[in-house]
Amino acid sequence: MSPHPALSWILVTALGVVIGLLGPVAPARAGVPEASPRMVAAATKSGKDVRLTRPFHVDPSSQAARSAGRDRRLNRLAATPQARWFTDRTAPVNQTTALTRSYVLAAKRSRRTPVLTLYAIPGRDCGLWSAGGYESTTYKRWIRAVAKGLKGTRPMVVLEPDAVASLGDCAGQGDRAALLRYAAKKLTAAGAWVYLDAGHSGWHTPAEAARRLKLAGVKHARGFVTNVSNHRATASERAFGRAVRAQLKKRGIPGKRFVIDTSRNGVGPDAANTWCNNTSAKVGPRPRVINGRKGLDAYLWIKRPGESDGWCNGGPEAGQWWEWAALNLMR
Repeated sequence: MSPHPALSWILVTALGVVIGLLGPVAPARAGVPEASPRMVAAATKSGKDVRLTRPFHVDPSSQAARSAGRDRRLNRLAATPQARWFTDRTAPVNQTTALTRSYVLAAKRSRRTPVLTLYAIPGRDCGLWSAGGYESTTYKRWIRAVAKGLKGTRPMVVLEPDAVASLGDCAGQGDRAALLRYAAKKLTAAGAWVYLDAGHSGWHTPAEAARRLKLAGVKHARGFVTNVSNHRATASERAFGRAVRAQLKKRGIPGKRFVIDTSRNGVGPDAANTWCNNTSAKVGPRPRVINGRKGLDAYLWIKRPGESDGWCNGGPEAGQWWEWAALNLMR
C-alpha cells in the first residue's frame, strides 16, 4: 500500500467457514437501535431509500468479534458496524457470488445495511504491503460475480481503495480507469450504492481528485469515499468532500454524495503523518447515516480497527489481528 492512503490488506475469513468452524458469534449491543418495520414502511411510503433509515450491519465473523469472546474489552469493537472486505484472496471467483450472497442476506434479514469493500483490482498497492489483485479479464468476471450476489439487498460498496488516487503510479495496472467504470456500472445496476475512493485531504487537491474520479466513472456511482484507512480529522474530510463535489459539478457531474472512513481518525494525524500502524491513533465517530444537505451520506468504519497495516511500528503481517493495537485505539 502506498504511504499516502495508509490502506492495509484486510484478511477476511469466509463467513460460511467461520460460522461452520466456530459457530455464530453474538456481538455485544451496538448502541444503535434496530430499524423497526414501521421505520422501513415509512421510508418506503415516502420514497426514501431504506439505506437512509437503517443502521449498518455488524459482522459476527469479524476478527474483533472472535477476539471479544476471549476478552470483553473488545466488545466495543465487536459491536460496531464495519465494512467486510472482499478480495482475490478471500473471495475466489468461483465462490464469490455465494460468499457475497451469504453476507448481504444476513444483513437483509436483520434489517440492516451491509457495507462491503472490494479490493482486487490489477496492480493493487503497487507491490507494497497489500500487493495482489486479479488480472483484467478475471477482475471483470469477479465483479460480475459480486454483482450477482448483491442483487435485491441494497448494499453500500466501497470500490477499490487507493485505485483512483494511485492511478498511474506504477506498472501492472492495465486500463484501471476503464475497469473502475465497468465495476461502477455493474454494481450500480445490481442495486448497490457505489463509492469510488477519492483518497483524502492530504493527498490530491479537490480539483485533481475530481478529475480522476470523472475518469474512473464516478458518474455511474452514488459518489465517493475519503480517508480510507487513514487518520485525517473528520472536519478536514467533510471540507474536502464538499470541495470535491464542487469540482465534480464544474466538470458536469453534479449531485454526487460521499462517505468518510472514521475508523481511526479520533485524534487526527500525528506530526509525521504516520499511516502504517499509527500508535497515537484512536477510533473516530461511530458509523451512522448523516444524509446531509451538503452531500455527506454517512460515517463508516471501513478499515477494521485492530487489523495490522503491515510489518511496521511493531505490527504483524498486514491484515493480521493485533490485539494490542485494537485496545490502544480504544484507550
